[in-house]
Amino acid sequence: MSEFLHRHGSRLLACMGVGLLGVLVWRFGWRTLLAELAAADPVLLAAMVLLTVTGFWMRAWKWRIALGPGTDAVRVFFLAKVLGSWTPGRAGELGPLLMRRHRSLRMGAWIVADRCIEVWMTLGFGAFGLLGLRMLDVRVSTSIAAGFLLLTVLAMVLSRVDFGAQDAQFAGRWARAGRLLHALRGEARDLGSKSMPIVFITAFAKASDVAAVMCLCRAFGYDAGFLLVSAARCAHALVSAVPLTPDASGVPYLAQAALLHREAGMPLDVLTAALALEALLIYAVLHASAAVVLWRAPEPMKENE
Repeated sequence: MSEFLHRHGSRLLACMGVGLLGVLVWRFGWRTLLAELAAADPVLLAAMVLLTVTGFWMRAWKWRIALGPGTDAVRVFFLAKVLGSWTPGRAGELGPLLMRRHRSLRMGAWIVADRCIEVWMTLGFGAFGLLGLRMLDVRVSTSIAAGFLLLTVLAMVLSRVDFGAQDAQFAGRWARAGRLLHALRGEARDLGSKSMPIVFITAFAKASDVAAVMCLCRAFGYDAGFLLVSAARCAHALVSAVPLTPDASGVPYLAQAALLHREAGMPLDVLTAALALEALLIYAVLHASAAVVLWRAPEPMKENE
């Protein structure tokens, strides 16, 4: 059974997403949903697509800055994101490490670091949105702020601790683990020197994602402010992180829809049309960008570190 899920899990999740959409189409009627789509403002939809493209390519640029030239960073970014979009828990983002060409400590450290930065930024935007909407208790918000501070301090401490200096005191697997941690620390220190542009680009890309959803809602005639969309995108991201409910399953869009329905007053039929269109456009932009990048000849690679 586990082998079957491993082999066909992505297809099952995609079928789950299509099935969920089918239920919603049956519930509201395809004529109603097509009418909602036809009434959407094409200029605002084009703005949404432009912002989505901007978000993806800003992140690709971030990977280029972090990994440097000679690492084929842009191609690896789109490969990782395509694989991640179809796998539970976005485990596919680690896919490039299975390829000899891209297997290195630097690549592994960066993929993990980037995932942590993106999660940190998403939670920050979401907490900011919930606080602004007064949907978050002061004690909860204080706990979240303390957690962010603790994680930041922990990351700074770990980047300075020399694990490898203690190798002589260990034997066997412990020495190997010490050398690995020492190597990862070196990669983290190198990334730390680029932390300011990396964080800035991540924040800009995240803001582009939020603005894209704002344009989407406005295209269908409803206003959703920055705070509300930040909270809704955070809810989407939290649900998509669960292994059984990645984006391909469609379930994260239900979490996003719940907040938009409650706070922006968007009817469920409008949300069905709008979020189905959002998912389609995001996947189209991601896969089209990946096709363009992967079609081009790869840049000369440095020797793996």
